[in-house]
Amino acid sequence: MVRAVQRTRKSSEHDTEPVAQTATCLHTTPATLNEALLGLRAGTTAGVCLALVVAMALLLELWFGFGLTPKVIIVALATFFPAVISTGGGNAPPSKIG
Repeated sequence: MVRAVQRTRKSSEHDTEPVAQTATCLHTTPATLNEALLGLRAGTTAGVCLALVVAMALLLELWFGFGLTPKVIIVALATFFPAVISTGGGNAPPSKIG
């Protein structure tokens, strides 16, 4: 985290003196942790949602067989919730959008 950088500073034309300058990364740690936690949250949410969809699809296949019925139900469920969310957002008053 802490790194020493050696520079040479001339106090006169012939005299050179090394100056140690320390640079720390501690001031960027909160922003980095925030970005990492947001990425972790997004990845975990996507993974859990995908796992639930796969589990639901497998259960529907077991309950209704391997024909057309479970496939139609899976597509209906996959399109129902985004349609409800989009319609709900479209029906909100303009002051509450965004």
